Amino acid sequence: MAPELSRHGRFSTKSDIYSYGVMVLEIVTGEQISKFEESSRAMSLVDYVWKHWNAKAALAVVDPYMSNEYQREDAVKSIQVGLLCVQSDPVKRPSMQEVLVMLHNNRESLPVPSNPGYLSQHLIFPLKSTTDEALISEEMP
Repeated sequence: MAPELSRHGRFSTKSDIYSYGVMVLEIVTGEQISKFEESSRAMSLVDYVWKHWNAKAALAVVDPYMSNEYQREDAVKSIQVGLLCVQSDPVKRPSMQEVLVMLHNNRESLPVPSNPGYLSQHLIFPLKSTTDEALISEEMP
């Protein structure tokens, strides 16, 4: 979910672009964002990919089941486009038309993504409740 949508309830085409970017990152990594965040990892899928991108190790996030059966340039381009789509500032996210041009044009250099926008689901919806339901029912008249 786009950060601006979860924080302010603002939906726009840029929210859809964010979701598209997450989907691209899920496909490339072979991870589902919901399962990734439920695991013992201390970061989101977007954060995980961003960390590797900044370390110039983008290919380290590619789904290991793909082995070497992919074009390295295409994988890096897909990761870069995915990260462009999940930037924290919705204005910086590309339009879908721009995404199509980026994916189909091999000659054009792509913009450098800025810090991604995300809000971990753990911060919104804790996985475990700390409330004792029996205690509540006893205290309520």
